Amino acid sequence: MKLRFLAAGLLSSVCALAAAPLQGAAQNKVIVKRFNWKVARTQHFDIYHIPGSEKLLEPTAKILEEAYARITGPLGVQIPKRSAFYLYLNHNEFEQNNIVDVGEGTGGVTEAFKDRFLVFNDGSRTWLEHVVFHEFVHVCQFRVLYAGFWKSARLLKSVLYPLWFMEGSAEYFSAHRDEPQKEMVIRDAVTSKSLIPLRLLHGFNHVKPHQVTLAYKTGCAAMEYIAREYGEEKIGLLLKSVTDKFDINGALHEVLGISLTELDEKFVEDLEERYEEETKGLNEPSFYGQPLAPLDPIYPVFSAQPAFFPNGESLAFIGDKNGFDDIYRHDFADRRAVPLDIQKRWSHKLEAIRRDNSALSISPDGKKILFAGEHKQRDHLYIYDIARDRLRLLKIALDGVKSPQFFSNGKKIAFIGMKDGLNDLYICDIEGRNLRQLKQTEEDEGDLRIFPDGITLLFSREKLAEGEPGHMERDLWTHNAVTGAETQITRMPGNETQPSIDSKGREILFVGDGTGRFEIYRMESGKEPAQLTRSIGGSFQPTYHPKQDLFVFTGFRKGQQQIYLTPARTAPAASTAQDLMEQIRARAEVKSTVETYAALASTWSITQPVRKYRFRASTDFFFPVFFYSSTDGLFFSAYWQASEMLGNHQLQTAVTYASALDFLNYQVLYSYLRFRPQFFVGVQGDTQENVFVTTRERRREDAQFVGITYPLNRFDSLTTRFLTTQRNVQYTDDDFVALRAVGRENVAGLSFVRNISQGRYLETTSGYRFSINGEESDDALGSTLDYRNLFWDYNHFVPAPSEGTVAFRLMGGASFGSDKQFFRTGGSDLLRGYERFSLQNASSRFAIANLEYRFPIVLNANTHIWFLFPDFLFKNVYGHIFMDQGILWEHAPDLARQQLKDIKHSIGVGLRFQAFVLQTFPISIQADYARRTVDGEQVFYLGFGPHF
Repeated sequence: MKLRFLAAGLLSSVCALAAAPLQGAAQNKVIVKRFNWKVARTQHFDIYHIPGSEKLLEPTAKILEEAYARITGPLGVQIPKRSAFYLYLNHNEFEQNNIVDVGEGTGGVTEAFKDRFLVFNDGSRTWLEHVVFHEFVHVCQFRVLYAGFWKSARLLKSVLYPLWFMEGSAEYFSAHRDEPQKEMVIRDAVTSKSLIPLRLLHGFNHVKPHQVTLAYKTGCAAMEYIAREYGEEKIGLLLKSVTDKFDINGALHEVLGISLTELDEKFVEDLEERYEEETKGLNEPSFYGQPLAPLDPIYPVFSAQPAFFPNGESLAFIGDKNGFDDIYRHDFADRRAVPLDIQKRWSHKLEAIRRDNSALSISPDGKKILFAGEHKQRDHLYIYDIARDRLRLLKIALDGVKSPQFFSNGKKIAFIGMKDGLNDLYICDIEGRNLRQLKQTEEDEGDLRIFPDGITLLFSREKLAEGEPGHMERDLWTHNAVTGAETQITRMPGNETQPSIDSKGREILFVGDGTGRFEIYRMESGKEPAQLTRSIGGSFQPTYHPKQDLFVFTGFRKGQQQIYLTPARTAPAASTAQDLMEQIRARAEVKSTVETYAALASTWSITQPVRKYRFRASTDFFFPVFFYSSTDGLFFSAYWQASEMLGNHQLQTAVTYASALDFLNYQVLYSYLRFRPQFFVGVQGDTQENVFVTTRERRREDAQFVGITYPLNRFDSLTTRFLTTQRNVQYTDDDFVALRAVGRENVAGLSFVRNISQGRYLETTSGYRFSINGEESDDALGSTLDYRNLFWDYNHFVPAPSEGTVAFRLMGGASFGSDKQFFRTGGSDLLRGYERFSLQNASSRFAIANLEYRFPIVLNANTHIWFLFPDFLFKNVYGHIFMDQGILWEHAPDLARQQLKDIKHSIGVGLRFQAFVLQTFPISIQADYARRTVDGEQVFYLGFGPHF
């Protein structure tokens, strides 16, 4: 149950700044682990961690203190107390936090209420360093922007700070660990004329799928331009200046002497000149192979992780063309890919498919597909039986699993498993039993493959680079599953990942980024690696054909990732000497950066004994509004929110009081969120006045409620609740009589919700939503009212060409008992064309069916109405044709007597404008024209939509 706070508009603004995520679906949070938090202290940080993370504490402390030394100086920030840092062992545990809601794509998050920042460990120290540096920049930013008197008032300005500056600054101080990716997405955007202007990066919520990374990296590139042209210290000065301004333009004029428009022009010109020179000699992915499918003309699509079937006539891959990751099968003879709908059909036991590392493996007989996925916040292995069309879940007793591969005999599986925060090599049988760890190391392993001999494993391993303290690199290694012997087979600058082995086991393909670009290399047995590509975008995941001298790879270009088929004997790329110089130069730049900030760190050791977490609560947000006059009395309204450091206990309150009207409205909600069942309890009260011809009625309602929400999985949840309400009334003819009770209503309710609807962008285009809700109030519950209510609502969405959708809704309700309730059925959200409050359109039982065809008229308009405040950014315009119909009845016999003329029916058309306020808050403005088919009555509507 959610309270409708009077300060809802205020709260929505504040919540926008409560988190600054590194990247983020409204799905259920399933808490399956009990977290026993402990706190370790360094000079500048309190490190919150759980048992099992002890091996990560020292390296994490070192990274944190290095981040402090690197970032606080250039930003000119001093943080007077230790910052609260939360380390989660893996992403599944990270998603169970109660501090900030996070999704699959979030790597770290910083919240402004208590200046806490959270990250999860994925096994890689390089990745951990990148995310920690990024999030600590936000801690410093929040210190400058929100510290001081009445922090809550300062928080309201958060929506005015542009994300290209906030996130760009965070990436600027952390990009040394993610340089190749930043270069790839910016180089691709500049050369394909798809770079997003800074004026359209005030917020990132409106950018298209797969453009969030581009938005972050564009901000980073802008900060690099400012630091290079005006000096790095200007980043800190801009941060301080924007604190006192209401837009970034004022800060830019004060610090740099230019406007945002001028900065954008200079910045883009600089990028174009740079990449015009740097991309000479670089090629499109189509230069090396033929794409298996054309680029999507509407929204970016990522197709990745190709895996051939043994006969070579088809391959499987992971794609997100329908808005979510699923497995597709591409047939070379038919030249088309067909979705297997595995995640869609088995959502009750597969909630997400992992697409990282070597994500797919085909069994030697070609009958099964092996992959890793998530269910109820745990990683599992899955085997899809193609012939039987069955999905089997293998439970593995580890914290995480990825990169699963079939052995050549088809009876065993090798994979990367995580235990106590460390990734290592594991094997088990095809039933998920006989689990065995091949070797335990503290280095991160990934990208697993198996040689045809069925004994030798090939994988990537992250280690300290030789002769470069603090710098981590990934190289390729082999492991003999029988003897345990290991051999390092690559020692190139940068990282070597994503290997593939030819069918004879004599050569491999892999991806290297030593040139500052992601390129494909071939290495034959006993020979040095040869570079095969020089990519203007990026080349990934090379995979040998099992029968022919061919391979496929995924190429990143024009913001999309496609699969290409190319001859395996592709000649080595030209300009080998040039690439070698690029490798040496890129290596030297990274080494210089690492040594600089590593030398600045004062101390990174744990300074005090580790202690258990102790409950500590404080205010998150408090905003009062009051007014007093001798004639009108006192008006007071306030919103207050408090929580403890883990977010397990949360309290929200709102109150409004007007003495002249003797009006009091209050709401209090307390939530206890530590366990999987989410408990809530609260009170609320309201005063209402109704003025009749000669009488004034004053009503007072005071209610108390309690409930539990139990998430069955990410998509399904149950909620049970109990509400008791005391109603009192007073009339003008008894002014000297106290409010007298007119009844107590006690209601018990139970509801079920399932939501597996999906969409690629702003429009829901596939899947369905279903909810059913029951309520009861009678003598047995101590209530003076006797009724039972039942409601149901089913929405189904079928994709149509060009981002169109056929949307269908079937909903209804029924009320029984001596005090049964009546429900309206007219209005823009139910039966269009029928009056909302007419008694002719109200009944105790009803059923409504809505059918719509929704089609795009304008996509990606990016029309910015900047001269209004708050500004509007219009993205899409959709049209729709609809038909609504419904029936109303009071008793069961009435339903049997219904005739065609009794059915309420209307048809109509409408337009919907999808927009964003301040490029952050989505809004949909809908205009409908409805015509009743019974009598021809016409009704126009203008409001917000869609309603389903």
